[in-house]
Amino acid sequence: MTSSTNTTRRCFLSTAAVLTASAAAAIPANAANALRADPIFEAIEIHKAARLAFEDAVSRGSALDEELPGEKTRSWITVWEQTIVETDDPRWIESVREVHRTCDAETDAACALASIAPTTMAGVVGLLQYAISIRPEEWPEGAQSDDDIETRPWHYFLIEMLIAVLPGVAVQS
Repeated sequence: MTSSTNTTRRCFLSTAAVLTASAAAAIPANAANALRADPIFEAIEIHKAARLAFEDAVSRGSALDEELPGEKTRSWITVWEQTIVETDDPRWIESVREVHRTCDAETDAACALASIAPTTMAGVVGLLQYAISIRPEEWPEGAQSDDDIETRPWHYFLIEMLIAVLPGVAVQS
């Protein structure tokens, strides 16, 4: 899925791939596998770290924006274009690049959360608790599936993946 506001890269599996991969991953081979750590918890921690890095980069950029004169802060980067003004303060240029880089990393981590199938009911609950702990507008908006069929909010793809996963997770519980 591609976020039309944050990044142009495809980062979600197509609907068919999510259904196939999620269903297969949701059912452990035996009870011992059920006791292993659920991969979704690592994905949540990766997203937390990426989100914190992005927030820190934005905070540092805002402080720098207040510190520097306007004529030294004209560079900017969006999904669609990049304008680097060579006469800008080098710290500002690096800050703009860091905000963009950490935004992409946070978006990629969010995409992973909607693509990685929890393997336990604790993983499903942990993912849902984490998803609602963040304001809806802070998740990727206008995300598009890899097959270009759908453009929907991030939560749609999360719910779609969980619908595919829950029957298998419920069987093992």
